[in-house]
Amino acid sequence: MSRNKWWGLARAAAFALVVASGGVGCASGQVLTQGEIGRKGSRSFAAPPTTVFYAAVGVLMADGYEIASEDPEQGIIVTKPMAVAEGGQVTARAYRITIVPDDHGGSRMIAAPLLYAGTRDISDRELWTLDGPRGEHAHWTELFEDIDGVLVRPAPDAQEREALAKVARSPLDPSGAKTPAPEAGFRPATLGPGAPTTEAAPDSPK
Repeated sequence: MSRNKWWGLARAAAFALVVASGGVGCASGQVLTQGEIGRKGSRSFAAPPTTVFYAAVGVLMADGYEIASEDPEQGIIVTKPMAVAEGGQVTARAYRITIVPDDHGGSRMIAAPLLYAGTRDISDRELWTLDGPRGEHAHWTELFEDIDGVLVRPAPDAQEREALAKVARSPLDPSGAKTPAPEAGFRPATLGPGAPTTEAAPDSPK
């Protein structure tokens, strides 16, 4: 075998190995199935559907999502695509969340993520990463834990709200818990839209 032919075969074998391992810019990932969403992308909560619904809206907004549509009666929340810097074809992601009553007086949430390339929905392609710190399992875990954190906070009574209003709130630690934007009209402790906030207010004149 000539030297040139040997090098040609070696380069071809190396290229085949790189392609097989997902290199050279080739698309890599998995298809996200409905079965996977049902197994890992769903969670039961002890709270009733309406309570979980507003908790989910607040958490999604705190995470930077804009709400495209919400239907409390049907328990459906759809977010607008939020830009991501993951590289490759995926430029944005969104959620379609469904919350339904369960058989025990609580709720069942199904959080179906969506991937976009520009304005095109590419969720059915082999582009999903399920495991790892940036995989869908991690996204689901964070979402559900944030909602759990909201649901365990009791709503303050009138006396507590009055006391809180007189105390200047310290700046939030960026590494701490997420808090919905003031314009959202939502506070985790209240679990409802348009509820009174705990923002600092000046003392009344004496």
